Amino acid sequence: MRRRSLLAALGGSCIGWLGSSQPVWASADWDYSRRRGPRQWAKLDPAYAICQQGRQQSPINLTGQPDRTPLDYRDRPFKGILQQAPHSLRIDCPAGNGFWEAGTFYELLQFHFHTPSEHQHQGQRFPAEIHFVHRSDRDQLAVVGVFLAAGDRPLPILDNLLAVPPSTDNQLLSTAIQPTDLMPRDRTVWRYSGSLTTPPCSEPVLWRVCDRPLFVARQQLRQLRQRLGMNARPLQA
Repeated sequence: MRRRSLLAALGGSCIGWLGSSQPVWASADWDYSRRRGPRQWAKLDPAYAICQQGRQQSPINLTGQPDRTPLDYRDRPFKGILQQAPHSLRIDCPAGNGFWEAGTFYELLQFHFHTPSEHQHQGQRFPAEIHFVHRSDRDQLAVVGVFLAAGDRPLPILDNLLAVPPSTDNQLLSTAIQPTDLMPRDRTVWRYSGSLTTPPCSEPVLWRVCDRPLFVARQQLRQLRQRLGMNARPLQA
């Protein structure tokens, strides 16, 4: 499967990844409204049935204690491609970035934003959450989640992304970005096996959610919310 096809599949389009070498093409549109939102996804298309029938669905409320082993993330600056995905803001990434775990490298494909956060942390929901989508050479998906919280200082990389007009699509960013600039320095993570949080809600997906949030300016959070609206799936467990 071509990399660009997979990037589209994971960015909120109507294509979903089922852990094989081929995408599932689903015909139904979906969104976050009452009519075509999360409670209705399984009814919109047979390819979405696992959204209701799955046993490892995400997001969840993270409780207890995180794994104390920090995420071994390796990246370098690059100029990503901004895509105006139907339900999010997505940045496609070149090969070579990602993280190592248990001898396996999970390569970064793209990252996108949700407002508010989809996961909860000890019952707390954050204003936003970033999902960094990865894939191993065995086609195992892994997503790194990062909570965004309100702070006093703006994050320059986020300003650069928000400065691109909403009507712009498939544009090479003029400023280089680095994924770890959008992650907390302490990358202690919660580890669990779940699913995609958008149709077709495929399982299994390895989740690595950072225990500590990344603080950004309140104005940036407002801009992100205004741009995306509400695009968070309710808790599944």
